[in-house]
Amino acid sequence: MAFWELYYDMRSPDWATPTDVLYRAAVEQCAWADRRGCPQVHLSHHRFAEDGYLPGPFAMASAIGAVTTGTRINVTALLLTLIDPVQTAEDTVIADLVSGGRIDVCVGLAYVDYEFPMSGVRMEDRAALIEAKLPAYLAGLTGEEFTYDGRTIRVRPLPAQRPRPPVLLGGALRVSAKRAARLADGFMPTSPADPSLVDLYYDECDRLGRPRGAVVNANNPFAVHVTDDPERPWAVLGPHALHDVNMYSKWAGDALTGYEHFEAMTDYTPLKSSPAFAVVTPAECIKLMEDLGPGRANVLRLKPLMAGLDPDVGWASLELFADKVLPFVDTVPPGPIATVLPPR
Repeated sequence: MAFWELYYDMRSPDWATPTDVLYRAAVEQCAWADRRGCPQVHLSHHRFAEDGYLPGPFAMASAIGAVTTGTRINVTALLLTLIDPVQTAEDTVIADLVSGGRIDVCVGLAYVDYEFPMSGVRMEDRAALIEAKLPAYLAGLTGEEFTYDGRTIRVRPLPAQRPRPPVLLGGALRVSAKRAARLADGFMPTSPADPSLVDLYYDECDRLGRPRGAVVNANNPFAVHVTDDPERPWAVLGPHALHDVNMYSKWAGDALTGYEHFEAMTDYTPLKSSPAFAVVTPAECIKLMEDLGPGRANVLRLKPLMAGLDPDVGWASLELFADKVLPFVDTVPPGPIATVLPPR
């Protein structure tokens, strides 16, 4: 059976829940989920978005880490091409220390066109940026001395996890799979339509003499909402789901290969039958988790504040999930995703 997670990107369009309410609710929900054995909270990352998409995932991770004791905190995807790797290593270390060693990271290259000039870099330099920044970030996490941008650097303090928090690399191209084998602890293919990327990642690990790391699938529902009446919540959920879809469509165009549910639309009705949004009864939720299969590679993603959703609506879904689904869910052992996920 799949494991479950809470997912937050902190989007809040002007017509939705105010951001101050949203952030407090997210931290409270994470504390609630931790008491119920939630294996993972997932934090996403973008910069300069008009709807306030989370720009500081490690600040949020520290806040969540301070009110939880067992839940892992997964930052995916950290857009390292857009930010300073040394400062980001420091931020990651602090979050890892505050949480007692519960931070996992998956790095991405970024793809939204306006994020690059606002970050002071060029989109056409993405490959060169990740090749320079990822080794610096990893070295910073371990506390070893390294050279970056002509400077000799050593990050302190050291993280709670040794030698460092696990770091995966995401991507949709063959070069991404090869880069993950060479530089990272695992791979997250963002193109589920191309399973050959996973084989390429494993083959490249073998060729380089490196251990095969974790592979995390992106083949799961984008958001799950649990309800006793799957039709009724759509009047409330629909505008929020529609905002998510249209913002990703506006950003990505054809960049998110295999994600046909991110096509722009004017009405949320087609989303009712989309594989991206599962509005399900408790029994259907249990069946969905069984169909996804076991292990941390397969995730039932609860998104209780989707695009600024009223926290009361999110709480109702979470409470029903806890009452009617959790008693039937297998316990997932604690530990970093890169060590819990067995390589093939």
